[in-house]
Amino acid sequence: MAEFNPNTTWVGVGNKSGGILFVIGMEGTSGRLWNAGNTQFLVDFSITNARIGAGLGGSVAQLVLIAAFNCPSGRELMQVGVNDWSVNVALGNRWSSVVKGLRRSAICMQAVRILNSSLGKTLGVNDLDKVRNLASYIFTNFEMHKADSSPKIISIDVPLVGYGVELSASYSFGGKLELL
Repeated sequence: MAEFNPNTTWVGVGNKSGGILFVIGMEGTSGRLWNAGNTQFLVDFSITNARIGAGLGGSVAQLVLIAAFNCPSGRELMQVGVNDWSVNVALGNRWSSVVKGLRRSAICMQAVRILNSSLGKTLGVNDLDKVRNLASYIFTNFEMHKADSSPKIISIDVPLVGYGVELSASYSFGGKLELL
């Protein structure tokens, strides 16, 4: 069983946009990842996936948390496959008070703090604990300690952040993480 190692773990945020027209669609994500052991090391990335499933609509500016495990260097992130099932619900600007409350969830607030800190080239020393804690949380809750030692990428859409109208259930495939 693997243990959490911040030096081989990368955490970051991205912006996802995409859509689906009945059975086929596309989505793209771009963002920045920081090494959880040393935030001086960072990489900018993009991922483009095809989607197949059922749905209709599109969304833009969706905030996404990204975590990569078992990658000692940014170079090892290149060409890691990103294929997964997803359910996308974008409701436009019509939010109930319950939905607005979800925007204040701990994981959403953590992502926003990291995003705000990322406006500079690197995160500050005070942000390192936030990055490590978020990476450790994802590592534990996605049971990464049970996985093999090959590089893994996990993408988590932050609920209700973004614009658009979409309802879909699809499988995203063909995506590879590319460094910019």
